[in-house]
Amino acid sequence: GAGKFGAGLAQALVERGVEVLVLDRSRDVVDRLAGVVAKAMEGDAVEEGALDAAGFRDCDIAVVAVGSDMESSVLTTCILKEMKVPCVIAKAVSDVHGKVLQKVGADRVVYPDRDVAERLARSLVSPSVLDYIEVAEGISVLEIAAPMMFVGKTLGELQIRKTFGVTVL
Repeated sequence: GAGKFGAGLAQALVERGVEVLVLDRSRDVVDRLAGVVAKAMEGDAVEEGALDAAGFRDCDIAVVAVGSDMESSVLTTCILKEMKVPCVIAKAVSDVHGKVLQKVGADRVVYPDRDVAERLARSLVSPSVLDYIEVAEGISVLEIAAPMMFVGKTLGELQIRKTFGVTVL
C-alpha cells in the first residue's frame, strides 16, 4: 500500500539508493509513484498473482503498509511469507492487529503513528534530546544538544562516563 506511510517510506528508500516496488489498488497512487520507484503497479495485494507480477517473489524485504484494512494486511503478510519473501515487515494500527500479524509470520511489526507520537512526546519533555533510538531494553542511543558548560572542553576533561554513566559515540 502506498498511502501516506507507504509512499513516504518508498520515497525515503529511493533517496537512499534502494530499488523499490510498489503495489497499490489506486491508479492515481501508482501514476504518482511511477516516476519515483523502480516499479509501480496497480493491483490488489491479497491476490498472489498481483504480488508475483509486481516482482515481490524476488524481493529481499517486503513492507505491508496497508494499515486501515486489517484483513488485507493480514492476508498480504501471509501470502508474502508463503511466497518465501525472506523478511516481511507489516504496519499495524493496534496491538491486536500487531499480534495477528506476528501470528501469521510477520518478521517485524511497526506502529508508525505510535512511534511518531512517542518521539514527539519525548522531544517535548526533553527538548535537548534531538533523536532517540532504543536498541534493547535499558540500552538507548541519544543525540543530544551539548550543554554550554561542555563547549570547549575535551571528553577527558568532562569525564562523562564517570559522571553520568553514559558512553559518548
